[in-house]
Amino acid sequence: MAEKIQLNDQVFNRDQYVKTIDTKFSEFGVSPVANPIDPGYTIYDFFKDYSRLLPSIPDEGEFNSKQYLIQRSGNYVYEEAINNTISELFLELTELIETLVAKQQELAEVQINALTENLGQ
Repeated sequence: MAEKIQLNDQVFNRDQYVKTIDTKFSEFGVSPVANPIDPGYTIYDFFKDYSRLLPSIPDEGEFNSKQYLIQRSGNYVYEEAINNTISELFLELTELIETLVAKQQELAEVQINALTENLGQ
């Protein structure tokens, strides 16, 4: 037999929400990071760290891998070229579809004419 369970939820308006809910997450004992990026950290430092870490980075993987870095970097470097290629291929595909439809219509007309001639004899 099914048992009925009654759930009660409490909804706050914006003013009550701000007064009631601690959005700073201070209950976890974690203080917010004021500036997560060290302003003294340079590109040179980044590549020095990268060279040091490179051997320990896995070759493949969705995240945190060389494959991910190549994909992510490629998106920045080749974004415009990729978009242009996609646009060109899309236009070519559209033209090919239009040609195919036209040829199919021509074929249908030829078949109809052939059938009409055969029936007329």
